[in-house]
Amino acid sequence: MINRNRKASRRDVAALAGVSVTTVTHALNATDGSRVKQETIDKVKQAALELGYRPSFVGRALVTGRSYTVGLLQPSHEAMFFNYYQHIIVGMVQAMEKRDYNLVILFPSDDFRYMKPINQGRVDGMLILQSFFDDTHINRVIDSGIPTVAVNKDIEVTNNLVGNVHSDHFKLMNNVVDELVALGCKQIISFHDYRAREPNHWMFEAFTKRSARYVNDGVIGTSIIPDYNNISQQIKNILSSVKPPLGIFVDGPDEGELFIQLAKSLNLTNGKDFFLISSSCVLGETTPSKGEVSAYTHQAEKIGATAWDVMWQILSGKDKPRKKLIPYLRFGVKNTG
Repeated sequence: MINRNRKASRRDVAALAGVSVTTVTHALNATDGSRVKQETIDKVKQAALELGYRPSFVGRALVTGRSYTVGLLQPSHEAMFFNYYQHIIVGMVQAMEKRDYNLVILFPSDDFRYMKPINQGRVDGMLILQSFFDDTHINRVIDSGIPTVAVNKDIEVTNNLVGNVHSDHFKLMNNVVDELVALGCKQIISFHDYRAREPNHWMFEAFTKRSARYVNDGVIGTSIIPDYNNISQQIKNILSSVKPPLGIFVDGPDEGELFIQLAKSLNLTNGKDFFLISSSCVLGETTPSKGEVSAYTHQAEKIGATAWDVMWQILSGKDKPRKKLIPYLRFGVKNTG
């Protein structure tokens, strides 16, 4: 007979559910592909609920061989304030909660202190959020042999323990160039600093390649780096020196709004003399209502959730593609696909 006045044990749950203690252990720690039947899992969980049984985390970790913690290596302490990264992390943790996993925040350092929890087995995997060109910290984590998913950075997926998730910058720029060409623009300018971060560089590469496809149609694509010390005059020079209709892509809502304001001061008509397309990091930062013909935005939360999904696939030993490209969301009056 079960004594309900004391703390319930696994043996008590087994007795009430009519199964073995081993079955209780596996049922309460069931993962995808578990050999325990679902009806048995449900019966065991019902018995545990009725008895108020709370499984020991230490016991669970010993059974599964997992810490139920994943590390997140941020690019810097200051990155904690970046709105885009915050949205990515929200997507991560919301997806992780469904698997009862927790996130521990780590930071790069010259003495590689972030390797300590990896070497001590305190994390089951590492998510690395970065947009810099330097791969030093990523390679060091990968070389440790721990499951690793790089986020917001393009890396080579070398084995089944490595994953990669980032926005589809090539598709973005393909759509941007195609849309501006369809609007009759013979001169297209991409206005962003492609030297600043690796994603910016991939956007530059994609813009250059896509523009080259229209050279025989008389289309000229030019990349211009913003001069933030004299940006207003720089934009005026661009607008006044190019024959309409001009196609413009800007990576950032503030720069896009500035283009529109300065064009008015030059008596240039948006939608006639020039067509503007902008992109932003977070949903809501830019919309066509500001004057763009269309606007694109990263799906930050989806990037984070997908990064966890790829990590879970690796932890579960599933043989699925380890690189995921997340399309930008598009807002506008004309859908170019």
